[in-house]
Amino acid sequence: GGSASEDITAASRGLDLYPGSPSILLARADALLRRGWKADNAYALRDVERVLRSEEQGCCADGRPSVAVLSRLAQCLHDLAQDECASLVLKNMVGDRECLQAVVDTDSDVILEEMLSSPSEEIRRFATGALANISEVQKRVDAGGLTPSTQTPPSTASSGAGRPGSQSKLFGLL
Repeated sequence: GGSASEDITAASRGLDLYPGSPSILLARADALLRRGWKADNAYALRDVERVLRSEEQGCCADGRPSVAVLSRLAQCLHDLAQDECASLVLKNMVGDRECLQAVVDTDSDVILEEMLSSPSEEIRRFATGALANISEVQKRVDAGGLTPSTQTPPSTASSGAGRPGSQSKLFGLL
């Protein structure tokens, strides 16, 4: 793609031809998040919510929203300073062992890292625990060459123990 503004324009034109297309809505949401103008995050959130309401590609075969859609939803909410809502979305993602690697793949762990500085102790504890789980699964995958879906992750309960920075995937891999 080109610049974020060009991508937004192209996606909007695509939606004129294919109204409600989940892939085009998500592409426009991504471009809006990249551009970052005032209110772009709210418009991106609107597009992601439209995908969640659609009965097409926004969901996995079992009817649950896909990790890609949920990660965009969490990013939009986080960017709009709605960390409590974003943490609820992320809890659903990190609570599913098959989603843990997808959380890393979609950079949703970056949102968790930013939540470590939240004024809410509950959100900080959740982020610390979720990052610890991601780090633990990543270590197991790296050590055994196994996929995260074959691993049993540690509990998703957040204890708040340890240094929050040391729980991060980024710090664990550097």
